[in-house]
Amino acid sequence: MKKKSNNAAILSAICIVAIIVAGSLFFITQNKFNLSSQKNDIPNNVNYNHDLAISSAKVSSDCYNDDDTYKKTLKDKGYLGVNKFNSDDVAAIIGIKKSNGNHFSLAIAFRGTDNIVNWERDYDEAMVNWKDATGKDVVERGVHEGMATAFNTFLEIKNEIEDYYKKLGFKIKLFDKSGKINYWVTGHSLGGGLAQLFTLKLAENGVPLKNIESYPIAPALVGDKNFKNYAKKLGVNSRMHIILNAFDAVGKVGGTLLYLTDEIHFYKWGHDLNAMLVATIPLGGIDPEYGKKLSDTVLENHKADNYVKALTEGEEVTDIH
Repeated sequence: MKKKSNNAAILSAICIVAIIVAGSLFFITQNKFNLSSQKNDIPNNVNYNHDLAISSAKVSSDCYNDDDTYKKTLKDKGYLGVNKFNSDDVAAIIGIKKSNGNHFSLAIAFRGTDNIVNWERDYDEAMVNWKDATGKDVVERGVHEGMATAFNTFLEIKNEIEDYYKKLGFKIKLFDKSGKINYWVTGHSLGGGLAQLFTLKLAENGVPLKNIESYPIAPALVGDKNFKNYAKKLGVNSRMHIILNAFDAVGKVGGTLLYLTDEIHFYKWGHDLNAMLVATIPLGGIDPEYGKKLSDTVLENHKADNYVKALTEGEEVTDIH
């Protein structure tokens, strides 16, 4: 009975790998044109900062830590009041520091998930309307329902976040349109999807675009073409750089969903899952033990801490084939 159970688990892992690889190939088909021809057409684009990308991967990895080590990256960069805020199963690390005069820098990193089964399940949902800062429906059935629900859950603790920093002597608003706050936004996996939505919400609330830098790491895709075009009209695409490991199949799964920017930076790190499939699948079928190895490879290529390695040890590439 135990052997049958183990075989079932391995076969399940193999099925997940197959689904992810198929989604990866679909992503490449849908997005290759964007990579090659649209990148230079973005107006007022914020320059890509590789050091900030590395820091984004580090703090995104910190989000998964349950002890006080989650504060490390932000504290090392001089941020104060570093705290993890939770709302149901949504979590974000936030820190603040003074810059010049009465200006501040606010860092926010959304936690994601390394659980591929949950990741796939979250994409088996409907599309819903997107509401702007006034509560008006501005995009009909354009955003992934699970992502929108998670983001709205986070917004429920907006006052809690502001009150926390007020007690520390920082009288700030989470969405500040005065131009006195610079925002650094990031997050990994599903957290990277939330980072995209938060960046959009900053723009909707009148935060000057020049005050926003967004670096989603291996993010979930969040909406359809209409949703992306809506974000583009607000200039969101010009303030966002998405980081992907070219060998990360999970980071490309999402059916017809899209990112909110065409600014995608690829780095190769880890093992090429497609090459592993081509080179080692025996004619008689996938060996169960090797199927588990494939599943483990998918996880390793997607982990936040390995994105730090991709950015520091990997090779930047423009062609993901």
